[in-house]
Amino acid sequence: MLIQLDASRHDWLEGRGPILSLLGAIDDARGSIAPSLFTVLTLLLEVALAQESVLHSGWEGSVLLLELNRPQARNALSFELLEQLSDALRTEGEKARAVVLTGAGGRAFSAGFDMKELTGRAGDMAADTAIGNAVDAITHCRAPVIAAIEGYCHGAGVELAVACDVRVASRTLNLALRAVSLGVVYRFELLSRLALLCGLGRAEHLMLTMPSLDAATALEWGLVGEVVEPGATVARALVLARALEASPRSAVAGTKASFVMIAEMARTQAALEHADALRREAATSPEREETLARALERLGSRGAGGGQSPKKA
Repeated sequence: MLIQLDASRHDWLEGRGPILSLLGAIDDARGSIAPSLFTVLTLLLEVALAQESVLHSGWEGSVLLLELNRPQARNALSFELLEQLSDALRTEGEKARAVVLTGAGGRAFSAGFDMKELTGRAGDMAADTAIGNAVDAITHCRAPVIAAIEGYCHGAGVELAVACDVRVASRTLNLALRAVSLGVVYRFELLSRLALLCGLGRAEHLMLTMPSLDAATALEWGLVGEVVEPGATVARALVLARALEASPRSAVAGTKASFVMIAEMARTQAALEHADALRREAATSPEREETLARALERLGSRGAGGGQSPKKA
């Protein structure tokens, strides 16, 4: 279920709700309060946040606003969130002249897929399918999708962002793809898109050496189109969306569809099938099981809200 929001007020987009403010204050004060108290307070606030929908939606004219709403987990992508995002883009997105996609809380667009959901419920390939469905919904939405990126954009969060037609990032951007260290081979669609955006050499460097890119580097590499001040990404995205809103819809949709065809030219059936086999081989390897277990152990020992950046796939 989506929460319908009053687009005349943007406190939900700016992460200024009382629960989020308290969560941020507690996180900032972590070093000065007892660990047990920190854990209890954080868990109580996370329970309150969990009662909310994991995806917020609202309208500004004919611009659809979508917000990934798991700020307590730096908007890590769950199966539920990906399903709601896919559904919203396929239904509400068809009515829109443009779509703005962002993350709640102001600290992260998305830290990647939530690896806690890989245990017990499904494996890598199920997550692969869920992410692929959301990416396809972004790609085939008739309206252009603009990503407004604050803070962390890691793993599957990068996959969503690069699937968008336009990317606006703040100076706080921290972009990383650490799949190789986690025993994961990413979908061929992402790798081909990265190669188109920043060139084959830089795409390989990004995937194999796994650096964290700041906003200036991401802009230089072509991974984002604009960099703005922290907290200003949604406002800038709305300016761009309104320009699209005022343009003939057939021309906007036709231009987007043409670029989608360019991006799909390298995706032959044989290439996709071979890439799928490579992903399955990596997903079922003993090394992947070991790295996933270690990553989950680190997440558990770090505690709620701890650490610099959660390890997500």
